[in-house]
Amino acid sequence: MHVAQVPAWRRLRLDLALLATAGVAEAIAVRTGALDPLPGSVYSGMAITLPSRLVVAPLFAWVGGLLLSVRSLLAIASRLPAPSSHRFGPVVRGILSRSLRRRSRALATGTIGLGLVVAFGMSLAIFAATYEAAKTADSRFVVGSDLRITPSVLNDDPHRPSYASELTVAGVSAVSPVVFRLENSVLIGPYNQRRKNLAAIDPASFANVAPLPDSLFVDRSAAGTLAALGADPQGLLVDAETADDLSVETGDKVTIILALGTRRETQESFRVVGLFDRFPGFPEGANLVVNRSRYEEATGLQRIDFFLAEIIDRSGRGLARAVAALRSGPGEDVPFHIDSTDTTLDKDQSSLTAVNVNGLVGLDTFYVLLMSAAAIAMFIFGLMLQRRREYVTLRAQGLRMWELHALVLAEAALVAVCGLAAGLLVGSGTAFLLVHILRALFVLNPALSFPVGRIAMLSILVLTATLVSGLAATEILRRLKPTEILREE
Repeated sequence: MHVAQVPAWRRLRLDLALLATAGVAEAIAVRTGALDPLPGSVYSGMAITLPSRLVVAPLFAWVGGLLLSVRSLLAIASRLPAPSSHRFGPVVRGILSRSLRRRSRALATGTIGLGLVVAFGMSLAIFAATYEAAKTADSRFVVGSDLRITPSVLNDDPHRPSYASELTVAGVSAVSPVVFRLENSVLIGPYNQRRKNLAAIDPASFANVAPLPDSLFVDRSAAGTLAALGADPQGLLVDAETADDLSVETGDKVTIILALGTRRETQESFRVVGLFDRFPGFPEGANLVVNRSRYEEATGLQRIDFFLAEIIDRSGRGLARAVAALRSGPGEDVPFHIDSTDTTLDKDQSSLTAVNVNGLVGLDTFYVLLMSAAAIAMFIFGLMLQRRREYVTLRAQGLRMWELHALVLAEAALVAVCGLAAGLLVGSGTAFLLVHILRALFVLNPALSFPVGRIAMLSILVLTATLVSGLAATEILRRLKPTEILREE
């Protein structure tokens, strides 16, 4: 049997060179701030610009990672237990093990072709799932919960906090009242003062309905910050930019003019108990957050500007059912406007976060399936053309037809399994780099999501394509005429 030569990419260690280049490119992008571009704004007509060189790292990691995986597979194959010289063993296993040890190049070629396609499909599926999860998380952060219920301005009777109980209809698990207006207060610092947007909340109920990521709070966790606000009636949360502008720190006592521009305008003292970068539920930007009970006590105002509601089932159907229950229940008597995570987009986000990528991903997944089926089919039929003489010689030496079929199917299955394993591993790494590059599009840092169903479907279809191609190859084997093939050789 001919022993295949070591391919050039293995001798030159091209896989390690590509991965090293990807690592260097990623490190340079982090050091130069390319992964943290200036925020865009659809509202202001400013687009986010990402340098095109950022795609170098995922591209090189895709190819280099696959080649490194194949190098590992070949190393394992070369170290398989050597067949005994005194006993051949089962015919199919004996031929297959000797073929893998001495002719691993065919295994490498098939695995590389299939693995590249599978890795691309896996990275696309993981990226799309992460994109959708990040978009949903961003929408929920902007809304403040699953639903934001705003009473109509045409309603003369102001909604009081007790109205939250009427909004707890079927499908709604919790409701929290919120007071918020633009530039409705003045924060007086040690050296200066500024008009600011103030929100008054119930810390306990707000924590039950709102997404509160720890990354957006300074010096302590989100739960700790809300707990500190709830424990101190005079407590105040200040956004970090305002605190820096007015030289305010945690623990300082400050003065705030509440209900600015109304007949209930008053001046009260508060103590800063925490800082935050952004607060959920206020796309316009909340600069100050106080206890609603203290706000009502100081101003005498009980009017609620909107209610945040959390639903039990967050799927599209569950969201629609909750909205319908609100409109057919309390919404029949008192008109209000409902914003949901399906319809809300932060005005300062890129328009890319509003794109529904499911259709594009579905189309790309279909082409990935076609390419993977074509890759495994080309490997199998290429094997047939390359080893026709060997196969008919084995038949002439007494190898039964079903054993020859099993040999072809076993080698095809091995390539399919190796290609899937390498593709899953490399695709996950490539998807991580892609998500890392596009994190500037979202308010919250997206976490990698693995669509188990889509990955399982792709794996099953690849294995099915392997089986179909293998069975077609066995039918071709059945029709081979040994005398004609030997005469051609």
